[in-house]
Amino acid sequence: MEHNCEHHWFTIPPHVKILGVHFWSTIHKSINATWTQLPGKVRAQAKEAYSRDLCLAHRISYVHPYLLSKIWYSAQLFPSPGLHTQQLTSAVNFVIWKGATFRVPVSTLQAQKRKGGWELIDINQM
Repeated sequence: MEHNCEHHWFTIPPHVKILGVHFWSTIHKSINATWTQLPGKVRAQAKEAYSRDLCLAHRISYVHPYLLSKIWYSAQLFPSPGLHTQQLTSAVNFVIWKGATFRVPVSTLQAQKRKGGWELIDINQM
């Protein structure tokens, strides 16, 4: 049960949000609160990018700085729960493949450019 701790001159709330990161009384609650909001935000951004007419190289270039920026920030503080990683990967694939029938394996896209890849960031390694 969450409750406010009262002191002589101030009250400590059970939940604090600082720069988009949720802090609760336990790490588990903090992780869930922080990561739960991300897939929806990334999916909304992915839908916006879907309508743009970009080649594969530009879609990957879009994914790194724009789609994954919120993920990078949160990943520095808390590990991503598996369910959220799957949802985020799905949103990234939505933008990259844009309904294409022929798809190169994601592992190929994640390979280094000198090995024929596109250096796509592996969300599972964040």
